[in-house]
This record gives sequence, C-alpha cells and structure tokens, in this order.
Amino acid sequence: ENDALDQALVQRITSLTNDLEEARREAGSDPLTGLASRWVLEQELSRAITMRALSPDPLCVLLIDLDNFKKVNDLHGHVGGDEALKAAAARLTRVFPRSSDLVARLGGDEFVVLLRYAGIEDAERLGERFLAALRDEPVLSGETTFTIAASVGASAVRPDDTVTEALRRADEAM
Repeated sequence: ENDALDQALVQRITSLTNDLEEARREAGSDPLTGLASRWVLEQELSRAITMRALSPDPLCVLLIDLDNFKKVNDLHGHVGGDEALKAAAARLTRVFPRSSDLVARLGGDEFVVLLRYAGIEDAERLGERFLAALRDEPVLSGETTFTIAASVGASAVRPDDTVTEALRRADEAM
C-alpha cells in the first residue's frame, strides 16, 4: 500500500514539475509573436543595467511602436492586426539576429530591442534598417497585402538607469 502511495506521489510531483516548466516557458515568450515577453525583457534589462554599471561596454534600447495600429485592425480585422504583429516580429528577429540582443514584445503594438555592445549610432542605424524592412515587405493576411509603418526611439542606457528610465528616454526619442 505504501509503495502504491509513494509511486502515485512521485507521478504527481513529476506531473507538477512538468507543468511548472511549461508555465515558465510560456511566461518567457509572447504567445502571438514568439518573442520574449515583457517579463523577460524587464529581467534582462535590469541585469544588463547592473552589468553596464560594471563595464564600459555600450548598451542601448530601442522602443518600437507600430503606427496607426488601430487603423490596421479597423481595415483588416483582428486577424490582419495579428498578422501585422507577427510580421513586425519576424522582421525584428531578422534585423537583430545577434544572440547578445534581446527582442521582446512590450505589449499591444509595442516592441523593445535590447542591444548589448552597440552604441547609439549603431542603434539608430539598425532602427532605420528595421523601418526599411517594414516598408519593403508587405504583410500578407489571407488574400490581402498591406504595409505597416512604425516609429522607433533609441536610448543609450546609463549605468545609473532604472528599467523605467531607460524605456522612458527611448519613448521620448521616438
């Protein structure tokens, strides 16, 4: 009887452990775009700021906001809006492929790119490259294609920044 109870308990613990690992994976990525989640972004940016205080290596943040996103949803429906978000995410991961970079969905139609070892000039140039990719590659939604645009703000992260301050300056730069 104790062996059966022990075995049932081991199976339950294994099941709960697997559920917990799955929940952690899901919390780490945005379900629609597959990008890092806001939670992961805040953790990584906080760690990067701490490292920035200890290292002379540059660190920048790009804040990206899709322009007129409500209009995209109004014209192409929520399916079209979802396709626009996925297209923006795909272009972001292509423009920012370095493993040291972090591309995340902040929420809604906002994205953030954490650029380690990149100065503000590099960040601005890469932001322009992303905008060109949006202009040059239409979004496909069903039988319809349409283009999307975005605004990008770049900010050099300071050693004494908080996550909020770094993102606020990028927002102001937009």
